Amino acid sequence: MAVDLYGCGESDKYSGDYSLSAHAASLRDLMDHLKITTATFVGHSYGGGVIMQFTYLFPDRVAKICLVNAGGLGPEVSALLRAATLPGSELVLPVLASNVVRKPIESLCRAIAAGSPLRLSESTIETWRTFGTVSDRDTRKAFLAITRGVIGPFGQSVSAVKFFPDFQHLDAMVIWGKHDNMIPITQAERLRDVMPKAEFITIDDAGHFPHLDQPRQFHLALSSFLGKAQRAA
Repeated sequence: MAVDLYGCGESDKYSGDYSLSAHAASLRDLMDHLKITTATFVGHSYGGGVIMQFTYLFPDRVAKICLVNAGGLGPEVSALLRAATLPGSELVLPVLASNVVRKPIESLCRAIAAGSPLRLSESTIETWRTFGTVSDRDTRKAFLAITRGVIGPFGQSVSAVKFFPDFQHLDAMVIWGKHDNMIPITQAERLRDVMPKAEFITIDDAGHFPHLDQPRQFHLALSSFLGKAQRAA
């Protein structure tokens, strides 16, 4: 089952609490509604941060976790995301994301790509597509609320690393695109000391969305992890 967190994807974008804890609680409530006692969680980017918060708050509801280029493991994050937290960004973003600005850039990129053997990665395409969604007022408000809750001008302001020594025996996998320009792979290395039994997979030729850049390699790694019997604590 794939879940769109509220404020993300096709879910509603309303005024309210967009904190990690609120999102974790909404997942708990969804599990209660569906009568799911425990589950395996796969979280990408901000979703990875939510899963880590969920594991901290509701450890008895977690069977396994897989973190994919997850946020919440250190301060390093792209300048673009840091800029989004600055005062006044809510006025600049709709201009930058508007068709007036985006269309000429897209046309230029297509022209360059047409005369070059190089191609844009799926991570780059998805990042650009996602950025375009903030031209919508409600989507922009939700994006800024989520981003400002975990990122500041100096980088990510929350870190889950200090909590993970309590979960050293948790079945876990960490998958990271080697060339992530949004959340660097160095953050994955921080988990090795506090989660020594976790499986670490680095996907070459992949960026922030390894499941889009290298879907077959990603699927093989994840399906193997999900298919393994849960280790005894």
